[in-house]
Amino acid sequence: MAKFKIGPPDSDLPGRPSSRIRPPPDYTRRSIKLRIFVLLASLFAILALAERAADPRTWHWLTKMDERAQPQPKVQNRLIPKAARTESDPLGTFVTSTGSDDVSENGEPAPAPSPAENPADAQMDPVERAWNQGWRDLLRTLDREQREILFRWLLAGQKGEPAPEAIRPDSVELLKLIDERWNDYHATAFQSVQDLSPDDRLLWVDVLRQVNGRWSGEVKPALDAIAAGQKPDPKQQAAIGLLESTLRHLTLELVQDDTVFRPAERDIWFHLVAQLQEMPNDQLGVRAPEDALYLQMFKQSDDYRGRLVRIRGVAKLGYRIDAPENYLGVDGYNVLVIHPEGGPDSPIIVYSLGLPEGFPELKHRDKDGGTTKLHEDVVITGYYFKRWAYPAPAGTYTAPLIIARAPEWKPRPPLAEAMGRKQWTPMQVVAIVASAALGAGLVFLFIIWRIRRDTRESLTQTFNAPEDQPDFNGLNAQPSAREALADLSRQALLQPSTDPTASQERDT
Repeated sequence: MAKFKIGPPDSDLPGRPSSRIRPPPDYTRRSIKLRIFVLLASLFAILALAERAADPRTWHWLTKMDERAQPQPKVQNRLIPKAARTESDPLGTFVTSTGSDDVSENGEPAPAPSPAENPADAQMDPVERAWNQGWRDLLRTLDREQREILFRWLLAGQKGEPAPEAIRPDSVELLKLIDERWNDYHATAFQSVQDLSPDDRLLWVDVLRQVNGRWSGEVKPALDAIAAGQKPDPKQQAAIGLLESTLRHLTLELVQDDTVFRPAERDIWFHLVAQLQEMPNDQLGVRAPEDALYLQMFKQSDDYRGRLVRIRGVAKLGYRIDAPENYLGVDGYNVLVIHPEGGPDSPIIVYSLGLPEGFPELKHRDKDGGTTKLHEDVVITGYYFKRWAYPAPAGTYTAPLIIARAPEWKPRPPLAEAMGRKQWTPMQVVAIVASAALGAGLVFLFIIWRIRRDTRESLTQTFNAPEDQPDFNGLNAQPSAREALADLSRQALLQPSTDPTASQERDT
């Protein structure tokens, strides 16, 4: 089909449409579809930018331009696999397991090291050292259910309440068993000091008498009252507090860094959870020291274990998991992956018992296998537990693990409120003005380009439909000047002349 292009509006060519109305677009053409797609994509991009601009944290770089960027410390938190103990042994070597790394053959905690292998105990007062060793040996002989009852006694004594009705029958039998085994330890210890020199024998006999008096005169009467369903008096509560401090120290010794959760760590884990549940909010904030840094906990894990710490950072990921059956009624944990404030670019794992009101809901990983991406500023106060090992696509990594009750969190403030609190420096004002000028210049250039493109399209019209094509019927086009002169010359030559002189000249 022929196409005819009509000239600009001031052209005097006939057939030019008198109206400047453009024909409607053909929506089946690919170019029209592409133009609509670009317009819709631009609209969505503008809406996304508007939503992002409403977040105050988007503009934090403006408020911190005068601060020098601190280099992030590098941390090697990838766990290097240890070589097998039998790697260099001949094929067929038989190895027996002593259970020293985790649990014994019957599933109970492995035997604790002797005092000679505990530098901290070796520097203790002799009475405290003998007292700890007695309970260390006694705990090794109790099974899981018996240790749980023992820790429930401690919880009830700290609250000034009797033992729960459900465990009272078992409490009487367990207290009788503990008393018998304590007397056996006391008798064995007296027998062992007989081989010492007279001066050392006299010293250690006095130590063992003080230790036995602490048990029979202070701790045992308090446990008898709780197991019998009585409320402990203040003196008995103090004795139970002494026993709680001892058992807390001994069970924290069983926690090992760079490992996953181990059965030997169950008792102290739930004991710390119980402490968080019973601690008032005002004491939780007062007892926590200054903010702990990532490197402090990562490199000094033994020093921070079992201590209240406070960290600040951004929750990047979260999910919920089920908790094993326990006597505290805890049915699950909210696991948060925290990017610590001030770096490094390595996470801190937090097991939280609850979440503040309004906090984004977390997916349940044990049910649907999903996780929730977050970007929330939080402050965590809880007990540091250990340097925990977790799997990742590139290998096994370690991270500080904290048990917390609930994070401190505030919703995002409005943009005007967040930016109005800051006093703008000259450098920040210059950056804002330059950014606004750059944006205005880009918009101006886009408008100019669009106007010029529309003008070119309006000056040149293309008609594709037959009815829109111009009609040249009846057009009487005049000859040009050259053609008119040539025609007159031909007529002069063909016409006869009566002038004899002209005839003679024509003949010549």
